[in-house]
Amino acid sequence: MIRNRKPITNNNSNNSNNNNNNGKIKRRERILNRQKEQIEQFYTDFIIFVVMFIHVVVCPFTKVEESFNLQGMHDIINIGNKGSDERGVSFEYDHLEFPGVIPRTFIGSLFISSLSYLPLNIFFGSSATEFISKLFDNQFSGTTKMVQLYFVRLMLGTISCISIMIFKRSISKRFGNQVAFWFTLITVSQFHLMFYISRPLPNIFALILVIIGYSFWLNDDGNGNGNGSIDWMIMVLTIAIFIFRSEILILAGPIVLSCLFLQKNLKFHRFLIIGIFTALISIIFTVFIDSYFWRRILYPELEVFQFNTIENKSSEWGTLPFHWYFSTALPKTLAFTLLFFFIGLISKYNNNNNNNNNNNNNNNNNNNNNNNNNNNNNNNNNNNNNNNNNNNNNNNNNNNNNNNNNNNNNNNNNNNNNNNNNNKSTPITFLLPILLFIGIYSILPHKEIRFIFYSIPIINLISAIGATKLWNYGKSRKNQLFKLLISLFTIGILIGNSMISLFSLYASSLNYPGGHSMISLHKHLNLTDEMGLLLLLPPHTNADVDGDDENQGIIDCKVHIDNMAAISGVSRFGELNDFCVYSKKERDVNFNDFNYLIAPNTSTTQLGFKEVDSISAFDHIKLKKTFPFFEIVESPTLYIMEKINK
Repeated sequence: MIRNRKPITNNNSNNSNNNNNNGKIKRRERILNRQKEQIEQFYTDFIIFVVMFIHVVVCPFTKVEESFNLQGMHDIINIGNKGSDERGVSFEYDHLEFPGVIPRTFIGSLFISSLSYLPLNIFFGSSATEFISKLFDNQFSGTTKMVQLYFVRLMLGTISCISIMIFKRSISKRFGNQVAFWFTLITVSQFHLMFYISRPLPNIFALILVIIGYSFWLNDDGNGNGNGSIDWMIMVLTIAIFIFRSEILILAGPIVLSCLFLQKNLKFHRFLIIGIFTALISIIFTVFIDSYFWRRILYPELEVFQFNTIENKSSEWGTLPFHWYFSTALPKTLAFTLLFFFIGLISKYNNNNNNNNNNNNNNNNNNNNNNNNNNNNNNNNNNNNNNNNNNNNNNNNNNNNNNNNNNNNNNNNNNNNNNNNNNKSTPITFLLPILLFIGIYSILPHKEIRFIFYSIPIINLISAIGATKLWNYGKSRKNQLFKLLISLFTIGILIGNSMISLFSLYASSLNYPGGHSMISLHKHLNLTDEMGLLLLLPPHTNADVDGDDENQGIIDCKVHIDNMAAISGVSRFGELNDFCVYSKKERDVNFNDFNYLIAPNTSTTQLGFKEVDSISAFDHIKLKKTFPFFEIVESPTLYIMEKINK
């Protein structure tokens, strides 16, 4: 009798269909995850840029430490090659009149000015001036050079932000997106780094290169899979050393030693070849550029190194104890996020292991599913009493078992390799050279926070690992109240840091009376708007402010700027050279030669001057019993004096 037999299913075709479906699902998940990461990267990048932008707008002026590069940017944009000869630039350049204590390189100023020149001409040139005039019904005739000040600072800040974004992506690849996310929040919540990244200090130009160097450092996994990242790191750090700040050698040295002996991803002979070649190119480049701008053969950073390190003359600007960077500067810079740093310091974080565990779990699940399918098929075949099919199924099971064993062995080998690599490059491996740099640099008696800015990105990386650990620890608790408290505590640290930063930014904006005095003077003369950005009159040199001719502007507007104003925000970007002549002469000054003074007191009333405005600046903080429990007290610092009989 012929029995009805159930159709024999093809196990291989079913398995292949399941594998195809699983593959499509995984690809779809990878695409969605990649899109999610890109969106998250965009928002965190945007946060960094917005915070930098706020700092520039609230506090656009600069002090004496930044004056060299800032004046250089002004002169390159507004003077250029006018009056230059075969020996160098025109004597109209500010640094030739006020050279400062030691010469600095022009490469940073030249770089930012070159990036800014074309956009400034397009958006604020003559055609743009006509558009602005029509837009405001001819109430304004154009923009002042204050617009250029904002622009060059925003340009420098943008370059700095890009370097931080590059570093953030390297953190994401190395330690995961969550650590990169917390790194962003920690960085933007701190005051000092975000305040200074748009300021034209030599330290900031060097910091940009150092942060990019850190990115290359993180990108190398120790197996030669970094596409020459360590080579690029050496080149970038060498450029920073020999062009911008020679003290970075103290930072680069420990990093190279770590690569040679701890991470073992660098050969000594390769380091010598790359370092020497890059150093020679950098020296030739800076000597060529700076000799033209200084009108003499010059290697600026060599003179700076001799002045600060060999002769130790920087001590004339004050000294601090050895422990100051560790006991005061870093706690002040990190503020509440110092707690994250200590948590990260004692945490064991390994993103690669986490990924491997996830992959292993996925593989195990897939293997279990396949085994279940095979077992079901085997049961069906057993019900059919087909010996041949049973033999085939047994063979398939044996093959599957062998394959699973091989996969497990491969996974174990991969895990061992990853663990070995991670032991070479743990977070502490990146921190040790930074701490050694701060320790060695502490030997120099003259200390400022900006001198150790290069350490902040790596320290914030460790802090981000600590914040990630704390956040995940709270999320993993079953107790809802405890979970909520940990989350609020973690977020509260960032909010507290941000409040300190906002307060510090506002207080710092009151420390630039010189810059505000220039705007006040021009506003008093009815030349500009309240912010000093727009011109009210067409530029006419040597015109009479009291004259009846509408085509005349100001005659004999001669302004003397006192040293107190000159070092607290005054720059050539604030000058209106078509209307006024400015002098910063310090010795043998005859005030009768001027009709406007920006002075620290009103003593010139005896010489026939009257006070027309006073500029207040930060004085002290006064504690109060009511919210917000403190008050920023300002006091008059500069006075605008006008000659009575002009």
